[in-house]
Amino acid sequence: MTTDEKLQHFLDTCLEDANAQSQEMLSKYEAFAEEEFKSHKEKLEKDAAYMIKAETLRLTRENNKKLSKQQFELMHEFSSRNEELKDMLFVEVKDMLEEYMAGSAYIKLLTEQIKEAKAFAKGANVIVYLDPADEKNARSLEIITGVSVKIDEKSFGGGTKIYIPSRNILIDNSFDTKLSRIRAGFSFNAKGLGK
Repeated sequence: MTTDEKLQHFLDTCLEDANAQSQEMLSKYEAFAEEEFKSHKEKLEKDAAYMIKAETLRLTRENNKKLSKQQFELMHEFSSRNEELKDMLFVEVKDMLEEYMAGSAYIKLLTEQIKEAKAFAKGANVIVYLDPADEKNARSLEIITGVSVKIDEKSFGGGTKIYIPSRNILIDNSFDTKLSRIRAGFSFNAKGLGK
């Protein structure tokens, strides 16, 4: 083998070896780069998932706050309207009561209330109070029931208040008391009718 051939063989061997080393280094670098890329991609995906979850929670809380505020406003509006309708209804009821109090059925009711209280007292002294508007009926009620009737200083909307001193009992059959009890427990149901 000539020197030129030997040199060529040496050059070919060196080039093959350099190519092999270069190919090995390139493969290692590509594997390392691929691993780094994969790791970086996983980290970004985790960060993105965390950010999406955090943003979703923030938006959910914000939505819940808005919804809660709207519900509160609706309930307040409903409550205000409910009270307004209640006021209108009870004004009508009060008008109807005034009409009722002008009739004979009202005198019958007062008579029954006094007689029931008298029976409940079992012979004990009974003091009957009437509303100042019922002063005109006092004498006839005394005659019918045989009980002394007094006119209260304050109006209580009609009906009677009967006091049994020996037992310290007050029987309050006043219309104002009954109306306030009914009003306190009254509400419109979903169909718009009262309980």
